[in-house]
Amino acid sequence: MHFLATVAVALARGVFVPRDAFNILGSAHLSTNGTFKSFADSCTTYSVHQLNHDAWLGASCRAHDGSQPYSSLNLNLCIANDLGKMVARDYGNFAETCNRMLIHGARPILYAFCDNGSYAEESVIDLGGFIDNDNGHVRCFSHYAA
Repeated sequence: MHFLATVAVALARGVFVPRDAFNILGSAHLSTNGTFKSFADSCTTYSVHQLNHDAWLGASCRAHDGSQPYSSLNLNLCIANDLGKMVARDYGNFAETCNRMLIHGARPILYAFCDNGSYAEESVIDLGGFIDNDNGHVRCFSHYAA
């Protein structure tokens, strides 16, 4: 059974799917006390929307003044499709060849189907590894959300 189908079945049944079960999420940023640290730690909501050949991460994140502005970042500036696998890369333009995107759960894990040159395969990337909250606005590399 494919990864996304397995996760969908598990989630539908209310079963927790541990990160280590698939060992595909890569490394995460950890704070000094060992807790998971990413932009998701300071953003109350976030989601992904695909429009034509663009994929947008929208998020409401805590700013220094306590406000929570909404910002939207074009993920084409942050992610590439490397033979069917999503990877963090400046100006990656992955949404040209990846689709059916979904973020699910408390961690910012992006699921998609990406063309590997022969067929579309399931791919997963942890957005928390390269997307930050910069005073209420999400950013990757040198790209800031609007």
